[in-house]
Amino acid sequence: MASIKSMLLQHPNYTFKSMIQCVEKYKYVSFDVFDTLIKRSVANPDDVFLMAANLIVNRQNLNIEPEILAKARRDAAAEATKKISSNREITFDDIYAAFPHEFSDVAFSYRLAELEIEQTVCHADPVMKRVYDWCKAKQKKIILISDMYLNEDFLADLLSRCGYDGYEALYVSSKWGSTKKNGNLYEEVYKKFLFTDGQAIHIGDSFKRDWLCSKKHHFSAKLIARDPMRSRFIKNFGLTKEQQDIWRMLRTVINGYEDVEWSVFYQYGFEIIGPLMYGFCKWLHNSAKNHGQQKLFFLSRDAFLLQKAYNSMYGSDALENHYLYLSTTVMRQVQTWLNSDALEVVSAFPPGTYIKLDEFCKLFGVKPDLTINQCKVCGLKPDDYFLPKDFEHDSRLQRFYDQIKENILKNAEDTYKKTKKYLLDQHFEGKVAVVDIGWRGSIQNYLQKLIDADNELSVSLSGYYLGFKNVAQDMGSKFSFIPASERAYELVTSFFEFPFPPAEGTLIGYEERNGMIYPIKKKCEFDENECDIINTVQGGALYFIECAKNEPVFNVLTDINVAYANMRRICRKPTLQEVRMFGDMSFYSYSKHQLAAPRSLVYYILHPRQLLYDLSASGWKNAFLKRLLLLPFDYYSLLKLYKKMTN
Repeated sequence: MASIKSMLLQHPNYTFKSMIQCVEKYKYVSFDVFDTLIKRSVANPDDVFLMAANLIVNRQNLNIEPEILAKARRDAAAEATKKISSNREITFDDIYAAFPHEFSDVAFSYRLAELEIEQTVCHADPVMKRVYDWCKAKQKKIILISDMYLNEDFLADLLSRCGYDGYEALYVSSKWGSTKKNGNLYEEVYKKFLFTDGQAIHIGDSFKRDWLCSKKHHFSAKLIARDPMRSRFIKNFGLTKEQQDIWRMLRTVINGYEDVEWSVFYQYGFEIIGPLMYGFCKWLHNSAKNHGQQKLFFLSRDAFLLQKAYNSMYGSDALENHYLYLSTTVMRQVQTWLNSDALEVVSAFPPGTYIKLDEFCKLFGVKPDLTINQCKVCGLKPDDYFLPKDFEHDSRLQRFYDQIKENILKNAEDTYKKTKKYLLDQHFEGKVAVVDIGWRGSIQNYLQKLIDADNELSVSLSGYYLGFKNVAQDMGSKFSFIPASERAYELVTSFFEFPFPPAEGTLIGYEERNGMIYPIKKKCEFDENECDIINTVQGGALYFIECAKNEPVFNVLTDINVAYANMRRICRKPTLQEVRMFGDMSFYSYSKHQLAAPRSLVYYILHPRQLLYDLSASGWKNAFLKRLLLLPFDYYSLLKLYKKMTN
């Protein structure tokens, strides 16, 4: 029955446009208050009682279980209801007059705490706020009607806090002694305004009180969903029972901000990327302050959106921070200048990832004609691909590297000098931390080797990351929001990363102009349509940050198990709709690829080795397999087997 009731409360859904079409012909527009104009940031209104109980128990150090005190509040409301006439709503005074005698010494402070919590958890429903403001702009006569035990003055103040003003009148059942349920409160409104049939409409979420009863008493009526189901990506499957409970509560709040007119990409940013960034930025700010960091350097490109979110959340309270143009490509060249041993150079590449020889050469600035010539000499082809571990036992690869080493070192020396000057120009000094998505902390490792090798760089370096693939060698200076114990290789995907960077190409080097160092970037790997998608996802994520930063209920996202639950589900067990939605997106890993766009199954049967390369190059391997095979299978287990084979 609870499930059926929950489903019924999700209908009828509404949008700003549909509401305007509904009210535009009326002179008088009447709104219900709670669950219509105002939403509570709780899964159940009774949660307010428990929050108030926790508040006074902690403040006064009471030897009472908060759950017992909250039950006493519910019992008081039930007892007050029994004592009053069925023709009127109970009042706040009625409830606290019926408060159990054994808790009489805390009743007054509990009452104040309940009002304080109401002010904390209540917010304007974003869609209905737009409708309300439109009615004001069109000079409609606005009336507010509420069956509510809270007194009128408190409710008026609450409405003002939520941005509702300029209404003609507020009718609260606790003051008038009449209710919407028995129709008398509507009659009081009618006596005051004397509108004719077809002039007034009432909007609310209760079928009986707001729709049926208002229609019987001079109003037209519009029923709206109490808990509109607008989310698309927040699912129950793949989450623990505790995570499901928390996200059920958060979803009731999130649905109040969402609009069904949003695109699916905007919603993905709002529902998935935004909550994860919110939790990360809270963790980053507190951790960096506790560790005494003087500056934060957000690394290009993946930390672009993280920096925007961080500064949006903290404003003038944010730690000093800068955007730093560094890339793995550049830092690999710096590292090669410091240590040019072949095995040391290839160890910088992910161990299970295939790399084509021409891609390898491009990363180190080797010209294509030299690559082709040396490949021929060594019995190789430019499009041959290898795993990093192959360098240990393949003499052809070792000989090939020796042939191009001089050219590599020439480029590496130039990159080393310019990188060092760039860091000095950016005042990369003191106790600083780099901020990035993760997953291996490679840039921090390279930076530390550069710092250790050069006395001009006086830096104490740490790093803060969204997540690690494995436990890093030096975790003393690395901190991860997503714990390394996750062994999160299903997360270490370009799918995870694609919404974060700006629509610009990756850094490939530096140039010096007028004594200053400037970044040189590749052409952006995304086409115009993909740039629009990324910008839309980022817009949704940043809108979530704006909505959440002043809502205490979202502090639960500081728990990584909550903030990361839905992203983890999509990375591991995406729906086919999600796979098709994002699978054709491009990303750059040594060369341009698509996230999850396999060729046909028949092609791979005829070319099995190509399947290994395409899967290795995929930025979303679970989705790649799901889109290829279209079977309800545990692709995560298949990937674990694949990882064992390639590592």
